[in-house]
Amino acid sequence: MSRKSQPVQQQRKKDKNFVGIITVEQQVTMRRAARRQSAIDSGMATKSGAGYHNSDVKKLNRQERRKGKLAVKDIGGDHE
Repeated sequence: MSRKSQPVQQQRKKDKNFVGIITVEQQVTMRRAARRQSAIDSGMATKSGAGYHNSDVKKLNRQERRKGKLAVKDIGGDHE
């Protein structure tokens, strides 16, 4: 006994402009990421360690302390 043939499914026409669906959760995540990135770029997010050059207050304070220590160490030397 031969098998019954299965009907062939017609290929559906896909809309070339359809990319996908963005859910509300994905939109919220993208908004948070954009807000975080803008804070990092503006130098307001000090915890990230990012931002423009020398915008981190802790880094500047550390550099000033280091310069002070080196200045005290070099007092009386031939470096003047």
